Amino acid sequence: FGAAFALVRAALVLYPRDLLARFWNILFWYMAMMACGDLLKCGMALALEPPRPPNSTDPPAWLRSLCWVPSEVVMMLVLSIQSFRHRMQAMLASRGESVRTAAAISSLLSSGDAQKVLVKACGLFRAVSCDLLTEGMLASNGPDPALFSLSQAASLGAVDAFLSHSWHDDPPAKWAALQVWREQFKEEHGGREPLLWLDKVCLDQTNIEESLQCLPVFLSGCNQLLVLAGKTYLTRLWCIVEVFVFLAIEGKSENLTVRSLVDASDGHGSLRELVEQFDSSKVTCARPEDKDRLLGFAEAGFGDLTTFSQEVQRVLMKACWTEHWESAV
Repeated sequence: FGAAFALVRAALVLYPRDLLARFWNILFWYMAMMACGDLLKCGMALALEPPRPPNSTDPPAWLRSLCWVPSEVVMMLVLSIQSFRHRMQAMLASRGESVRTAAAISSLLSSGDAQKVLVKACGLFRAVSCDLLTEGMLASNGPDPALFSLSQAASLGAVDAFLSHSWHDDPPAKWAALQVWREQFKEEHGGREPLLWLDKVCLDQTNIEESLQCLPVFLSGCNQLLVLAGKTYLTRLWCIVEVFVFLAIEGKSENLTVRSLVDASDGHGSLRELVEQFDSSKVTCARPEDKDRLLGFAEAGFGDLTTFSQEVQRVLMKACWTEHWESAV
């Protein structure tokens, strides 16, 4: 009961990664206390146990206590091994896609009540017609509350694409790639302008924190994830989280469209090469506390960051083949 209370108490104040470390430490010290308790009982039995009858076949009390100590010490040693902890976390995470999805949503949402978040997200979900966008809107992530008026309320499932991009990538290249995708969409949909979710336009800049809590729901409310991937895309933590959460919720790689902005001739290699080199531990985030929380979700959901990195590489490489990236590879 003491260990359970400590875990619940820690869950209220710790990031997922810290909570995992606390969990393993509690197990380690629990086994240590059990071993010390059995040694104490063994000593007391030796000192206080009355003489045994000569014909007794039952093991003495001190021996019954002592026999547990070796296994408890072995468990302490095993629990202190990092590779064992990672394997156990990975085994728990592999119980099914629903576990991974739940881990992602639970780590991204600050509210613990999923139903309340869903209701809130339905009220905050918006979209913008692609013909209302300008190149300047993709150039800077500086807040511009006036842009919010360009968006319109939308229903989950009625938005054509969630636009994912890095603010550090080249704005003209992003704009050009978006226009190519836009024209292809219009050709396939009888000239209709696509409805997009773009953070700078569709998030209420006066209440940004509340809106960000609903990000996974916003992702699920779009029919596809449109990624404009430049040389910095795979270094931005929120970009990677958007890719994973969308795929985890939708479960269909055909809903992922990736347009490469990477020019292999500029010395950064092709987008495929950047995907192969991807390491989630090296991604960056504007706020350190967000990075710790989001990497904690990845570690909790996949066992360790190496496994998480490999999963991101897998889904992006699959998109490379199925979506035929328009890139400079």
